[in-house]
Amino acid sequence: MRVASVVGARPQFIKAAPVSRAMRQLGVDELLVHTGQHYDVEMSQVFFQQLGLPEPTVNLGVGSGTPGWQIGQILIRLENFFREHPVDCVLVYGDTNTTLAGALAGAKLEPPSPAAGVRPGRTHSSYLLVYAARRFLSKALLKTRRATPKKSKRLSSCGLRTKR
Repeated sequence: MRVASVVGARPQFIKAAPVSRAMRQLGVDELLVHTGQHYDVEMSQVFFQQLGLPEPTVNLGVGSGTPGWQIGQILIRLENFFREHPVDCVLVYGDTNTTLAGALAGAKLEPPSPAAGVRPGRTHSSYLLVYAARRFLSKALLKTRRATPKKSKRLSSCGLRTKR
């Protein structure tokens, strides 16, 4: 199995380190893709050194920009990378611009299905997009209003707490 771990910001490096180590121990072919969202030594390279992360397979070098520009650049560069380096699964962490672009690029590895979710034979990349979207939308909902009991149950199934 070939897995692309897409990281780009400090919290993702920290979360990816033990997962990457475990995948290497299991013999999983991991492509570590650094988007370049965080790029200076203190926000990026130091974590690779201290946490024992392998050198990235590629650094997309996106750098700074507005959120829309940054997400767009990451998405374009990830799509190009995935065309040249096919993967079975895309692993994303957190709720950053890198996460959203990585989930979208991963979802596009297969024929698109906007309401995909977990289905027999389609449990990886399409699920990532749905899960990432739920997390983002759920956080927005929690900030703007209280959830109904039905929505509260759905949000808690995604690991989110709500106010009643």
